[in-house]
Amino acid sequence: MKNHIFLILLSSLSVIPISLSARPVDILSHEEMHKKADLVIIGNVISTQDQTNYSFETSKKDSWIPVYTKFKVLSILKGKLDNNVITFLHYRYYNKKMETVIIDGPCFIRFDPNQSDEFLLYLMKEPEGNVYSPVSGQMDPDISLRKLISIFKK
Repeated sequence: MKNHIFLILLSSLSVIPISLSARPVDILSHEEMHKKADLVIIGNVISTQDQTNYSFETSKKDSWIPVYTKFKVLSILKGKLDNNVITFLHYRYYNKKMETVIIDGPCFIRFDPNQSDEFLLYLMKEPEGNVYSPVSGQMDPDISLRKLISIFKK
């Protein structure tokens, strides 16, 4: 009996270092993201493209490359736009296999332009043109957007 208790205690202690070594993630509420955002929209994906001619000074397996996803703006909840298309800047790993290898790494996102999904996006304006980035930052861009679903069948 004492051996069983010892094994249970030993196994529970081995879990503690794993949970303590996790990367802290700041989960923002909708209210916090709305305050922080320059632009809040509902939109759907038109296209997504890796930055062309992107080069690394020191290319590593876990290097990030910029991805530009164009959204058609269906509704503006905060901010102003001159047209109904925005470019959303996010990243992916240079080596796509790294997505399943990195523990406590970034939570990159992917979009499928062939789907008609609608998203709620909380965005900050980038210095360049009509480009926006997630208010939660590039490490956890998934926090800044929500996939919307309809309660009605199409």
